[in-house]
Amino acid sequence: MYAGGEVRDGRFVGWKEVDAQERERCSMMAVKQDVKLLNENIVAYTVEKALARALAKHGLQAAEVDYFLPHYSSGFFRDKLATGLANAGFAIPQEKWFTNLAEKGNTGSASIYIILEEFMRCFPLRHGQNILCYIPESGRFFLPALCCWRRLMRVEDIPQDDSKTYNGQRKVIYGTRNGRYEAATSTGWQDEAYATEQAVAELDGLIEHARSEVAAGRRSPLYFYMYFFRHDERSLAQAAGVWRWQLRRHFRPEVFARLNAKTLARYAEAFQIPAEELFRLPETPLFSAEP
Repeated sequence: MYAGGEVRDGRFVGWKEVDAQERERCSMMAVKQDVKLLNENIVAYTVEKALARALAKHGLQAAEVDYFLPHYSSGFFRDKLATGLANAGFAIPQEKWFTNLAEKGNTGSASIYIILEEFMRCFPLRHGQNILCYIPESGRFFLPALCCWRRLMRVEDIPQDDSKTYNGQRKVIYGTRNGRYEAATSTGWQDEAYATEQAVAELDGLIEHARSEVAAGRRSPLYFYMYFFRHDERSLAQAAGVWRWQLRRHFRPEVFARLNAKTLARYAEAFQIPAEELFRLPETPLFSAEP
């Protein structure tokens, strides 16, 4: 998502670079989204490839799905999602689909909870029915979160796959015993662990790319620390109390070198490190997909 400009031939053209008439004609101050990457990749990565693994491991059958609850950001992707399911050999008739996108809009990470709340309130569900939820992440990486979920999962069915991403910890999961909800714990789910590891590996790749950009003198250390502490431009700008266009300028080494102490202190506070640390790079990544 972005505002205050538009992308032309792969370059972001800011509102300051054009006159008032062109800004108005191009709606440069409107919030926009570049869906090219989503259009080309999200269904392949979050439907076809993810389903292939789930089908191989669990032997799922489309006929066993009673309801399909997909989250997608725009109706533009509905037919593409249906095509992806068909390509994966898992076509689900659309009369089994439920989404409230048209009424509730795209509420981001809250969408699946809003869908589930209305779905469970309005549909006559029965014990043992299978509900398939589709929750993709389409930020800097594609995180398939595809799960087959029974409305009344029994405590004894909660996955215990000893996920290394839990680092020996357990997560509380609610299941049922004798028809009543009960809190239980899980040592992890293999599919969840795989998705998490893929996402962390992608982020570590961004860190190393940023490190090389700083080493080559093309970016300031601020660019590295943005990824190092798991930020993107939007979240870092909010945390530091600066405009995104200012943040992008601060990525330029010659601009960063002239930042005053107050601005540096804002970034240091956002990262929870001393301000002097902003001028040097650590030797190793902060996080890793390895245990």
